[in-house]
Amino acid sequence: MPRRDERGAVVPLVAILLTTLLGVTALTVDIGVQRVARADMQALADVVALDLARELDGRAASAILPGLQAAADRSLARNADTAGDAASVEPELGTLDGATFVPAGGATVPDAVRVTATTSVDFSFRPGSGGAGRTAVAAASPVACFALGSYSARASSGDSTLLTTYLGKALGLSGTVGGYSGLAAVDVRLADLASELDAGTVDELLATGLTVKELYVAIAHVLQRNGDTAAATLLQSVQAAVGVNPSLTIDRIVAMKSGDDAALLSTVNVLDLVVAAAHVATGGNFVTLPLTTEVPGLTGASLDLQVVERPQIACGRAAETVARTSQVTAVLTGTNTAALTLPDVASASMTSTVTVRLSLADATGTMTSTVCGDGTATSPASITVQVATPSSPASVDAGVTASLATTALAGPPMTVALDPVTLHGSGTSTTQDVVIDVPPRAFDTAYAAHSNAVALPALSASDVSGPGMLSHATKAAVATVLGSLTTSVNDGLLSVLSADLGLHASGADVFALPTPSCAGVALRG
Repeated sequence: MPRRDERGAVVPLVAILLTTLLGVTALTVDIGVQRVARADMQALADVVALDLARELDGRAASAILPGLQAAADRSLARNADTAGDAASVEPELGTLDGATFVPAGGATVPDAVRVTATTSVDFSFRPGSGGAGRTAVAAASPVACFALGSYSARASSGDSTLLTTYLGKALGLSGTVGGYSGLAAVDVRLADLASELDAGTVDELLATGLTVKELYVAIAHVLQRNGDTAAATLLQSVQAAVGVNPSLTIDRIVAMKSGDDAALLSTVNVLDLVVAAAHVATGGNFVTLPLTTEVPGLTGASLDLQVVERPQIACGRAAETVARTSQVTAVLTGTNTAALTLPDVASASMTSTVTVRLSLADATGTMTSTVCGDGTATSPASITVQVATPSSPASVDAGVTASLATTALAGPPMTVALDPVTLHGSGTSTTQDVVIDVPPRAFDTAYAAHSNAVALPALSASDVSGPGMLSHATKAAVATVLGSLTTSVNDGLLSVLSADLGLHASGADVFALPTPSCAGVALRG
């Protein structure tokens, strides 16, 4: 049987398959374009969310929301090169509960923003169009620095005797270096310092080892690059005069949470860094400063101030940034001679030697909120620090040894040594918030968190005793003189410390360091 001619039979098959292949190809192209649009929407949602996260500066949602859509539209305009029709973005404020975004409004302070980006794609090979949409969540935690302590370099004028003595003793300065106030007005970004020290992260910066001189030189180089030649030259002259040059690590002078690289966006006062490093130069021991003081009624009065710990500087995010105050001990000594009027005595005088020891214990400060703002009246920058003092935040003890010299109407002069008098006063524990809004307040200015001032208690006749039976009149006269003396000590000692250090007997001083930053943002979903 002859074979049939089957030539050309493949043509219908190809025609049928070609139709199918063209349909599949068209579908693939349309789906591919839609997938490209979706990828673009994800990228767009990511970048807009990151931009909007910088608006999360510690203000309530009600304050941010009115301008949020406009900010989103501006970000969209900068990133409008996407596949598909004109894209739109829809922002939403919220908070993060772990990894879950929770919408927020009203007085709630948002810490995250969710952005939904959408577009549509016209199909090329089939009728109609398809939508493409993606969401992104970005979070921001404003970062700031604050200083807390009983001693801060900027509590005194830059050229004060106190600061000159402090730096001289701590650094073993080989020459006289003046003009410290020039450093008190200058700040340095931690990120710039980290770059100078080849440290790319907070952890690397905190672990960086160098000497005090090398630190001063590094800061000077940063200031020079930033155009502050005068401050850089001054700091170079300080380091050149340093006689004590131990090694240190940055974590000994600045407290930052490990892994919180956003803290590098903070700025720190240069003089704070200089004084903190100077204290480390003592090997961790206290620095004793003899101060000239005048206490009414005391002759030969001297006041030795012992700064036990370095100034405390902390940088980072709210609720994670903690500093503890330095401890201070002040010892006042002096002598008092006063005339007394006693019955049946021709003349009487009392000589007293007074030793007063004031101890200020630790206080802990936790930054609880941060608002970046722009430092204007309409958009103030702000930090809130909660300061807590322990159960015995401060105490003052006085020891008085006195002798009574009398000349009777008839008989030889007599000198009687009175029993020592010991007085004790203590402060009270407290927890309070220090809110620093700039303006009307200012950076680099001390704002106090303190409880009742520590003071010596009043004396009565029952506190006075001595050999033999002292008459009530004698005890009352002695108590009057000693009471006047303790009042002078209270006023003189505390006023001197307040004037020289800007501190309160019970509590701590808080400085907001310029300027809070909201530039640290990250995608969270």
